[in-house]
Amino acid sequence: MENRYLRHATLKLDFHYDAGHGWLQVPLKLVKLMEELKHCNISSYSYKDSIFAYLEEDCDAIAFLKALEKYDLLYEFVEIDNGNTSSIRAKQQYK
Repeated sequence: MENRYLRHATLKLDFHYDAGHGWLQVPLKLVKLMEELKHCNISSYSYKDSIFAYLEEDCDAIAFLKALEKYDLLYEFVEIDNGNTSSIRAKQQYK
């Protein structure tokens, strides 16, 4: 399946964390594509807004990264410290 997201060799992904948890920020369209292709199923422990999904670090982010690996896509992280409580926690749950 031809898709503009799958043509890139390396993705730079922001990894947000606060004092208690972490989330991988991913373009929402890319997460939806991986779900449509049945490569991952994102839980309600993750969050979203109109542009990005924020995949929780323990399961959803790992499942998403494994899906990227099926396409031999490379990725790298930019770590972002959100302090004691991240504003991501106030976003809409993914499901």
